[in-house]
Amino acid sequence: MRAAHVQACEEGSAQPDDAILVAWSTVLGCRVDQLRSTSPDDPAEYWHAANQAMPPMSGEDLAVVAQVFTRTARDNQPGS
Repeated sequence: MRAAHVQACEEGSAQPDDAILVAWSTVLGCRVDQLRSTSPDDPAEYWHAANQAMPPMSGEDLAVVAQVFTRTARDNQPGS
């Protein structure tokens, strides 16, 4: 699969067929139905698929994420 086709699928200007979805789900470690889901009403489903696709984070990675969350929370407090 060409990167341009993947990008087109991400942008919504192309649709992957069933064989492509099976290949992607295998690589990402998730179920095909998770890739097909467009339900914004179930963020847990999105996060489950994203977590399956993501490699394990190192302690250093987690520390950086914690810094970003802390900064974001501080910057979004009233009066800041």
